[in-house]
Amino acid sequence: MSVALALLSAGCQIFSPEITKPVTLPSPTATAQSTAKNGGVLERVKTRGKLICGLNGKLPGFSYVDDKGVWSGFDVDFCRSIAAAVLGDAKAVDYQAIPTQQRFTALQSGEIDVLLHHTAWTLSRDTENDVSFMPTTWFDGQGLMVKLAAKDRSTQKIDSIEGKNVCVETGANAAKLTEISKKLDISFTSMPSDPDKALSTYTKGGCSVISADKSQLSIWRSKLPKPTEHQILDVMLTKEPLSPAVIGNDDRWRDVVSWVIYATFYAEELGINQKNLATFKDSTDPEITSFLGRSEALGIKLGLDPDWTTQVLKSVGSYSDIYTRNLEPLGLSRGLNTSWQKGGLLYAMPFR
Repeated sequence: MSVALALLSAGCQIFSPEITKPVTLPSPTATAQSTAKNGGVLERVKTRGKLICGLNGKLPGFSYVDDKGVWSGFDVDFCRSIAAAVLGDAKAVDYQAIPTQQRFTALQSGEIDVLLHHTAWTLSRDTENDVSFMPTTWFDGQGLMVKLAAKDRSTQKIDSIEGKNVCVETGANAAKLTEISKKLDISFTSMPSDPDKALSTYTKGGCSVISADKSQLSIWRSKLPKPTEHQILDVMLTKEPLSPAVIGNDDRWRDVVSWVIYATFYAEELGINQKNLATFKDSTDPEITSFLGRSEALGIKLGLDPDWTTQVLKSVGSYSDIYTRNLEPLGLSRGLNTSWQKGGLLYAMPFR
């Protein structure tokens, strides 16, 4: 990745497994100058009348496009939320499936306005790619899923993988397993491979444990013939804060996307959701009237309409709505992704 980024910074030609011929891409500096000259991404989106959202497209529950071209998922709903806030229309989104190797390039070149690609916020990604990460929407981490015998249908612990074959993706996940083995003095056989082969081996019984991010494990489990025979352990081996990203040189656009995300958190804190929104229209609670844009013009400070939060809630809903609609069916527990009021990590900055 670092070599590709070095070439990109120089505005040189690069090759990618996803590209069959060399292409010349603008450097981040050139893109930054272009964005500034044209008034920024917010103005670009308003003029275009559509938000261009970069997604994975192959992750049911998070972002998935079916054979009819219909998009759905947790990340998709955050794209819709941004469009509702900026354009007053949650349907005004052009979804783009972006190959993993090109996700940051697509953002830097202006091909997309915002990236929601199941991407973890890390120091190297934050400093090497001329992007800004937004508030984390899903706190994930590498986990373990075990195949249970009928007599073992109870909560398992990490030492239950002792002496077993563990399928895992080659690279960082495999390295973490080796580290855990040494740290906890647990002996098992690690079987690194690409993700598809790892899942296939696990499904066919070649290993009785598989390791990946917990969100990925939940997606895989939902596709198995008998999901209840597979348990995702409580243990979390790494921190993977999945976060949207925008171009790094546009503070105004960064603020807009950040506050749209916070709005979904804050609505849940206030007890407002898509179904009960209408019951708050006559509320005299200053916190609620301010949030819904009836007593303060907070939206104008962002370059949005005063009722932008109402548009988000009416079209998409609160964070709880987004989770319930997309991730709860996978059996993916909210865990750390509950509101701070309930001991979780979701915390909206104050709307004042």
